[in-house]
Amino acid sequence: MTNKNKKLVYINQTLGMGGSEVFMSDLLSGMQSEGFEVSAYTTSQDFLDLLHTKGVAGERLPVVLDIIGDWKGLVKAVALSPFGLWQYWRVVHKHRDVDVLLYSGFVEKLICSWFGYFYGIRSIWIEFGPLEPIFSKFLSLPKFLYFASKHLPEKIIVPSENTLDHLKAVGISSEKLVLIPCGRPDVAQNLRTSHSAVGQKIVCVSRLEPGKGQDLLIKAFKKVHQKLPSSTLTIVGEGDFAVELESLIRKYKLSRSAKLVGRVPDALRVMSEADLCVFPSVWPLEGFGLVTVEAMALGKPVVAFNHGPGNEIVVDGVTGLLAKSGDVNDLEKKIIQMLENKTLAKKLGSAGRKRFLEKYQIDGCVKEYSKFLM
Repeated sequence: MTNKNKKLVYINQTLGMGGSEVFMSDLLSGMQSEGFEVSAYTTSQDFLDLLHTKGVAGERLPVVLDIIGDWKGLVKAVALSPFGLWQYWRVVHKHRDVDVLLYSGFVEKLICSWFGYFYGIRSIWIEFGPLEPIFSKFLSLPKFLYFASKHLPEKIIVPSENTLDHLKAVGISSEKLVLIPCGRPDVAQNLRTSHSAVGQKIVCVSRLEPGKGQDLLIKAFKKVHQKLPSSTLTIVGEGDFAVELESLIRKYKLSRSAKLVGRVPDALRVMSEADLCVFPSVWPLEGFGLVTVEAMALGKPVVAFNHGPGNEIVVDGVTGLLAKSGDVNDLEKKIIQMLENKTLAKKLGSAGRKRFLEKYQIDGCVKEYSKFLM
């Protein structure tokens, strides 16, 4: 059967823009190129705007049911649940002739999959990261709800061995699980990469939140800057963690060399001007690390922690350098090694781009997804 006129509906509760939203916008656009008729529903206007720029039709959902955040969010979700259930039913009922429903967020899997089951529609789930931290919340209520619904999806697609192993460990059948790494278009095609005058510009792009490791990077950069006074650090991203990070920068007297620039219109351009990209995540919910793939596409050398799933993307000593997970001193050493050894940096950057072209291009990812969505 061809993909022509196959209908796909994607439903996702989005609480903030990140790599998964960027990836999904590329994926859904690619699915349209494969002949699918795609409709998307999300709670985020920013995500919806991104989808529209890529030609994906979509509609904003008017309610957020946050059952995996804090207690305040859970209480609010319970209060809004009648309205939320009606909104999700409205979407599924409207598309009851669709071929497949696709979900990547938590709550819509637990709600819309049951509506899809009622109408006889196939469901596919995407799990970007491990679930243990979520399962342990609210007296294990999320785990109970998830396991009550886990038989509903035809397949559960994961982007990394790290997530695959974690899902198996919590009791998800390996027969349900499919590993398909995330991908990106060749972002270097429209960008001319460059380097700073002294060749010591470090860039980190990520949401600002505990676990993403920007605090560890700032602590490491203090020692890097002492040895290499011309080095600079640019941190791109937004989030409440910015307050603590700014405090660290002031504490270490790094205000002239380390900057938080917030969310920027074109993070790829900022990375294209870097001499080194550092991704220090030790987040237990880390799903993939799309910015790492983008840096590799740009031919930039990468330093990261030896922590899943980043250590699946970065091959230590081949496409980048991996520091001991959470070890600030080792992170500092790896950064200095990369900044001082330009031959090594160029070699690893070139190997990283080659690995991107072979493994992480979005076209190949779309073809893999289409096998399970057709």
